[in-house]
Amino acid sequence: MSTKPLKLGIIGLGQRARQVFNNQLLHHDLARVHALCDSDPERLETARREYPDWLPPPQYCATVDELLETGIDLLFVFTMWDSHVDLCIRSMRRGIPVACEVGAAHSLEELDELVRVQRETGVFVHYLENCCFGADALLMLRLVREGALGSVVHAEGLYINDGRRLYGGEVSAMGGNRVFRRRNADLYPTHVLGPLAKILGVNSGNRILTVSSFASKSRGVDQYLADVKIPDPVGYDGGVQLGDLVKPCCSFPAAKPSCCSQA
Repeated sequence: MSTKPLKLGIIGLGQRARQVFNNQLLHHDLARVHALCDSDPERLETARREYPDWLPPPQYCATVDELLETGIDLLFVFTMWDSHVDLCIRSMRRGIPVACEVGAAHSLEELDELVRVQRETGVFVHYLENCCFGADALLMLRLVREGALGSVVHAEGLYINDGRRLYGGEVSAMGGNRVFRRRNADLYPTHVLGPLAKILGVNSGNRILTVSSFASKSRGVDQYLADVKIPDPVGYDGGVQLGDLVKPCCSFPAAKPSCCSQA
């Protein structure tokens, strides 16, 4: 019995979209790219020019409404972070599941809205947290689940990223310069929390009670932007809000460990 490949739609044709296409989708028999979308005509034209000529050509769309009308089975969202919630909800309301790149939301209210719409529509959003599937993370998870490390009672993680690159180049053109100047937050919380949540059995016997986040002053980025003369795209005079180092902390209830017994 033959199975028709899933028809995929991709919105946001930047670096991450190209990585996923080249590494995961290019030679996949169970899925094919049906439509590509970007609001930037130059990126859309680049995608058209570089698309492999030995594959069936996709449809090219300039708006999300146009993309959602092409008959796709699944939407990949690779746009700038502050657009993710709106795009996910619009797709869910059209009955189209979503695979959403980091990060999914900017607030608890936005996350509540995603959950509410999912329950209302029955359409799912899959969060593309790549750090849950790295070789080191999967090795550690298997060691814990097989009992090789005994009972895990404490876990710490760290994600180190040179954020200076986020203020220039492609990310800046997509609005990253504006977003990162305005927000003081852990921009990649699930890169650490995702793998640790699997190890600690979060939502499988354990649950998170509280989350706190602490930021240092913004000094290094301020100095960097002054040195390389990267201007604020909208003339904001408040300086960079994002701290040089942000450290979140989660607390868990005292519970019988469940992660080591999972299949």
